[in-house]
Amino acid sequence: MKNIIALAALTSLAACSHEKVNPYAGKTQVQYDSVQLQMKNAEQMNALVVAKIKKAQAIQKQQEVDDDRGIVAEPEAIEQLKDATRIVFARPDQDGSREHTFARLRRELSDLNSLNTVLQDLTNEALAALRPDAQHSPREQGTYIVLLNNLMAEIRPDANSNPAFRQIIEQIRDAKIEVPEKVRTQQMLRSMAAPVSPSEIAAKIFPKK
Repeated sequence: MKNIIALAALTSLAACSHEKVNPYAGKTQVQYDSVQLQMKNAEQMNALVVAKIKKAQAIQKQQEVDDDRGIVAEPEAIEQLKDATRIVFARPDQDGSREHTFARLRRELSDLNSLNTVLQDLTNEALAALRPDAQHSPREQGTYIVLLNNLMAEIRPDANSNPAFRQIIEQIRDAKIEVPEKVRTQQMLRSMAAPVSPSEIAAKIFPKK
């Protein structure tokens, strides 16, 4: 009997190992959604970001410099900076403060050679949340739409000269995101403006040939 149970467990484990697992399925990394962030002014946003940056710097200071590789980014420091970047991009940029707030994050991530990685991670996270079968609330999905549109607005000026940035925009274009009806309705009620699919914006930047 024990042998049968053990065999069944091993069979189940082997089957699971061949499944493609979406690391973002069924969960969201959003600490604040766009509705919450929209109510924060530039000073409050800056305070949130600075707190994350200081945590990242404190963690990074514990890392010894490798003689061969130079500065090695601490994973937890990168997570703090990624959280801050997510917060900045998730806020509708109605007051034009996004560029200034993100500039410092961009420098911090570039110093750790992690800018492209973090932007790609956030793109993958958002695209997973916007899949038709994703289990996320309309507010969460609306937040990820704002995030992608803000992210593209920041990297667009350098996309022609930066292959990583171009790849991100083309990935968003090819995802063919459709704004869910509930997200569209909520956005219309809040701002009287229909949300635009990030894929449509990306297609205008780099039309598919």
